[in-house]
Amino acid sequence: MKKSLLLIIIFLNGCNLEQTTVNNLSSENEPYPLLTKYIVGKPYMAYFDAEKIVALRWGINLKHIFAGSTSRKEIDSKRLEIESSNVEAYRFYNKKFGEGWQVRFKKEVEAQKNK
Repeated sequence: MKKSLLLIIIFLNGCNLEQTTVNNLSSENEPYPLLTKYIVGKPYMAYFDAEKIVALRWGINLKHIFAGSTSRKEIDSKRLEIESSNVEAYRFYNKKFGEGWQVRFKKEVEAQKNK
């Protein structure tokens, strides 16, 4: 009984820690724009989990949207909408990390995924 209660407390603290980290990003002096990734098809979850970890480490406000089975028109429409909303985020992160940051970010994600 005690072990079960301890596991529940640890799990709940882990969930709260992630929320706190995200909230801290948005409460700093400089706002961090949301960078949204739109994933269609069967996702490779190990990669996206690693990407979340690296994004938190870098201070990137990242959100994944996994598209279900929808029509091609809906997918293209949503992708266009997300691309246009990401323009400001990419501009911000290019300024913050320098040109080519995405290559360094992807390398770190690959390393994190392989841990």
